[in-house]
Formats: sequence, structure tokens, C-alpha cells
Amino acid sequence: AANITIIDSIIRSDITAHASGAFVGGPVSPLPSGGPVTSAPPPHLGRLVVQGDATFTGDASATFAVGANQIAGTTGDFTLQSGGVNGAPGDTTLAVTDGAFAVVGNATIAAGGSPDAATGDSQGGTAAMVVNGGTVAVGGTLNVNANATGGFDAGGNGGDGTAGSAALDVQDGGSVTADTISVQANGRGGGFTTGLITGTTVADVSGNGQGGTAGLVATNGSTITANTAINVSATGTGATGTTQSGSGTGGTATLRIAIGGTTATNSPSTLTSPVTTVDTSGVGGGSVSLPIFGTFLSENGGDGTGGFSDILYEGDISSSSSFGAVTLAAAGIGGGANGANATGGNATGVRVRIQSSAGTLAADSLTLNTSATSGGANDVSGGNATSGNAVGGLSSIFVENGATLAVSGGVAADASAIAAVADNIGQSTAGDIRVDATRGGTVAVNGVFQANASAGQFVGTSFQTTGASFGGDVVFTADGGTISAGSFAVEADATTKNVAGAGGRSGGGIIAISALNNGVFTAQDSAGTNTFSADAVAGLSDLGNDATGGTIELVANGGSINFQAASDFSASGTAAGGATASASTIATGQGGSILVQSLPSSADTSAIGFTSVTFSSDGSAGGGIEGSGSLGGAAAGTGGFTNFDIQAGTLTANSIAVSSSGFGGSVQAGGYEGTGGTATFDQTGGTVTVDTLSVSADGFGGIGMEAGVSGRGDGGIAAINLYGGTTNANLISAS
Repeated sequence: AANITIIDSIIRSDITAHASGAFVGGPVSPLPSGGPVTSAPPPHLGRLVVQGDATFTGDASATFAVGANQIAGTTGDFTLQSGGVNGAPGDTTLAVTDGAFAVVGNATIAAGGSPDAATGDSQGGTAAMVVNGGTVAVGGTLNVNANATGGFDAGGNGGDGTAGSAALDVQDGGSVTADTISVQANGRGGGFTTGLITGTTVADVSGNGQGGTAGLVATNGSTITANTAINVSATGTGATGTTQSGSGTGGTATLRIAIGGTTATNSPSTLTSPVTTVDTSGVGGGSVSLPIFGTFLSENGGDGTGGFSDILYEGDISSSSSFGAVTLAAAGIGGGANGANATGGNATGVRVRIQSSAGTLAADSLTLNTSATSGGANDVSGGNATSGNAVGGLSSIFVENGATLAVSGGVAADASAIAAVADNIGQSTAGDIRVDATRGGTVAVNGVFQANASAGQFVGTSFQTTGASFGGDVVFTADGGTISAGSFAVEADATTKNVAGAGGRSGGGIIAISALNNGVFTAQDSAGTNTFSADAVAGLSDLGNDATGGTIELVANGGSINFQAASDFSASGTAAGGATASASTIATGQGGSILVQSLPSSADTSAIGFTSVTFSSDGSAGGGIEGSGSLGGAAAGTGGFTNFDIQAGTLTANSIAVSSSGFGGSVQAGGYEGTGGTATFDQTGGTVTVDTLSVSADGFGGIGMEAGVSGRGDGGIAAINLYGGTTNANLISAS
């Protein structure tokens, strides 16, 4: 293999240098120093400057270095790349150590992989840009990538594309400025190609795409500035195959801003960008329709599995960074399918995390996406298509140690799971959303905090069967810290659709709010509304399926929970029943459980405050999403459990309304039983101040239409027990 080395030069034109072995570039001499001059030094010393575009390639490796008292760059675009040889991936490094590197156009540092002729597999290499105390300025896009795209194997099927490692590491006072900064380790399966001249080639079995490892890091007094956007991605995308499409799996992508580094100064680092995205989503291949090229169908969609996306901010008390509109994604999207017995791909969201341990991380908006959307399927002739299952991932916000996450707009956290349309719908299980503010940490959101951990299916008609649906968990913990938003819209619901055959049960998730160790949770917009739902709805099916509401808990344990506007909490269950159910298989809409608790603390600082608030853990019968309560089928309704446990501290509200009632179904053949649950208000200490307090656990039997027998209604337990403490109220009632 032939090697190429280019050192101190001023090149007054475009240049392309391609080494089959190793490419090495960069100045080796220092810039001439000042002082008495007896003869002029050569102007190229200490410089490697191209007055135009520069493309430097080393198949085995490509290295470019700029040291102290040295300058390099181009007046056009700069490309440093290595594609690998003999099946081995490429290796590319650009190092700026106390020097200066400037590109007027775009700068690309790439280490891709070439598909193997026999297997069609492609492996991305290692692409690294290391700025240690130096300065980098790029007028266009700065792109560091170790992407990989599979090809075709010897038999005509698609190969896998497995991305490598891409890193932009800024250390020890280094500085990087560009219009757009992109670090990519994306993998794409082979087996599907299109071209205006070559046309479209689709393999029977196409390849998988696997994301690699992508990192953007600034440490020890370094700065990263993007005028337009920052993107860090390690996505995986499967290719379309006529028989079997490939799966896509995300890798690991990290954006880290921190103190510390290779020196002992431990200065804070900063980042500034109007848009910041970290993405490790996985997308399965499947049927596609493309403009110009046409529609290409797949009998079996590929799975989509997300990866791990992190933003880690570790400044100091005085540091502040502006991330703009922030998106973290590790979603899973299954591929769609068409044909006899078609099967859509499964979808799995995995994990996103934004974590701050010091300083202020400012954002205009924040989106967290670990949702899962399975692939749909369509069998026109046989009616036997099956969509994939969907499982949501974990979306996490963690702020500690006096740090602040300040969002001037709103937050949208999505860990939902949606099973797509097919004759037979897959199961959906939502993921979890966690928000933690601990040891003086603050999560401050000016707008609406939306959290979606719901499970369900897309809307459609003529379904045969459906899998079960389960809501996820949404947990807010203020442990010595503060969580505040203008208002909250939180969902952990579960829904299954109406089907002709076997249906799936549904179960609401968990919503938990806790404030302890002087922690604060507050909804501060008095003009807003707050909604928290962990409801369950089971649609109509042949035998019927139960729907069970989830769990909601509000616990003050030496901290405060406060809502400045009207609030609604619901953990109800609604079942549509069965079209052919017998008396022994009657479905039940079962209410869930709700707990509001104020516990003793050393300084008696537990406090819960509302304006007007309703709590519902009802159980009822209904017609599901697409119909009314008069649809055929049979279902009973049983109320759940709601308990106020006031042991210490304070509870204040204008009005509190609690319902744990049961509502039986009303159908043509007769009504079904409605049974009240348990609704209790227990006070053993502390002070309660409320204008109106009502609790109910009623039972309402369904109406028998057209001479049918109406259902029985049995009341449950509704009690207000004032065992201790002080109660100030205008009107109290229990039914």
C-alpha cells in the first residue's frame, strides 16, 4: 500500500490526495517567531493552508494534526476520510493541540466502512476530532461520522450496516465554532437501493442497521458554539426487503459538558446552540412508497429498537449553557408489512436521560422521546395480518447538587406505546418517565409539562383480535429539590380497541408525586389546568375484557405539593364487555387506587395545597373508543379505592370532590351490576382547611332496555374520619 504525507505548504488550488495506505497531513514547523530578521522565512512554515477544497483520503488510516504555534485550514471545504481496507474499518483522526484550524466551507472527518463483497456487511470505523487547547472555526457544517451502510451479499440479499465510533472531544480550554455541528454513528442495512439511472433494487431479505457510539464532549474550560444546530446521533435503520425487511437498533449517543480534563484547573465548560438533538432511535425496514420510484411492499417488517441518548451537564455553580430547543430520542419504530399473513415489526423504546449536577442548563423547550410504534400490517386477501408489539422506554430528568434545569417553554416527555393497525393487533406496554430534583436541584419549566406514558392502538375499523395494553409509570420526586411548571398534563392510560374476536385487557399505569426533605412540587400557573390520568379502557370483544384503573399517589413527607389552578386526578376503569359473554365471563370496569398523604416530619413541613380538585377511581361499563354505552355486550362496574391520609402538616383547598363509584352496563338484554368502592378521608393530625369536601362510593346498576332486567346497584364505603388535628370546613358530605 502507498502512503502519502503532506506537511508545511500553501496550496493555491483544490487538492485531492488518496493513499491506499496511510495519509498523514499537517504542519510540522512552528510559525516563525519575531525579532531581528536577516532574511525572510519561507511563508509556508508552520502552515498547511489550501486555497480551495481539500480532500485527503487514507484507505488504511487518515491523520491530520495541528500543534502549538501552527495554523491549518481551507478557503473551501475540508474532507479527511478513511474507508478501510481488506474488510477492516477506517481510522480517521484530526487533532488540534494549542493550534488553529479554520475552514471557510464544510469540514468532514469520516471513517466509514465498505461492504464486504461476500457478506454485504459494512463496519464503520473510528472517527475522532480532538481539540486540546486549540481553536477550530468552521463556516459551514462540521461533521464527524463513522456511519456504515450495508450492501448486497453474493446471493443478492442485503448485508448489515454496523456503525463505528465518532467523537468530537474539546479539552482544556479548547474552542469549536461552526454553523452546524454533527457527530454521527448511524448504521443502515443494505438490500434496498434507488437511482434515477440505475432504478430500484430490492433484496428478498434485507440487512439490519446498528447504531454505533457517538460523543460530543467539552471539558475543563472548553466552549462549543453552533450558530444553527448541534446533532449527536447513533441511529439504526433496517432496509426494505420483499420477504423480510431488516431491523434497526440504536446505539449510544452522549453530549457531555463538564469540568475536569487533562489539566488540574477544573474550569467549567459551556455550550451554546439554538437547537440541540441527541438521537439513537431504531427504525425497522418495511413497505415504502417513494415519489418517482414507486411503492415497494414487504411481507414482514423489521423490528425497531432505540438506544441510549444522554445529555450530561456538569458545570460549577457559576456556569451556564444555552441548549436552545432540546430533543433527546431513543424511540423504536417497527416496519410495516403487506401481503398474505403479513407481520409488522415490533417496536421498543429504550432510554433517554438529561442530567445536571451543577450550574444552569437553559433550554427553550425540552422533548424526551422513548415512545414505541409498532409496524402495521395489511392482508387484503386473507384478512390475517398481524401488527407488531410496542414497548416504551425510560425518559429521565435528574437534577442534583444545586444545579438548575431551566426551560423557558414547555416539556414533552413521551414513553407511550402504540400498536399499529392490522387484522390482529399486537400488545402495547408503555414505558416510564422519571423526574428527580434532589439535594438542592431545580427543574423549572415555565410552560406546560406534558408526560405521556400511555398505551394503545391506532384508530381503525374491522379488527379481529387485539393484544393487551398497559400504561407506564410517571414519577416526580422532589427530594430536597424543586420541581415546578406552569401546569401539568400527565397520562398513564391504557386502551384497547373494539374487535370482533378475542380482545385484550387494559391496565392503567402509575402516577406518583412525592416531596420530602423540604422538597417542593408546584404547578404555578393560576390560569392553567392540571390533569393526571391513569385510566383504562377495554373495548368490545367476543367474551369481553377487564379494564383496571391505575394508581395515583401524592405524598408529602417533609415537603410541599401545591397546585395553583384547578386539578383533576383520575384512575378509572371502563370495560365495554363481551358480545357473546355468559354470566360467568362478565367483564369488569374496575377503578384503580388513589392516595393523598401528608406525613409527620421533624420540622412539621409537610404541606399539600389545591384550589379546586377532583379525584376519580370509578369503575364503569361503556362501549369502548368507537361506540356508545348502548353497544352490545355485558360489563359490570366496580369502584376503586381513594384514601386521604392526613397525619401531620397542612392540607388546604377550596373544594375537594372524591368519587370511587361503580356504574353497571346498560344493554338491550338487561343491565349489569354497579358496585361502589371505598372512598375515605382520614385525619389523625395536622390542619385541614377546605371550603367543600365530598366523598362518594355509590353503586349504579345498568338499565335493562326493551323489557330487560336492570342491574343491581350496591354502594361501597364512603367515610370521613376526623380522629385528630384541626379541621376547618364549610360543607362536608359522604355518600
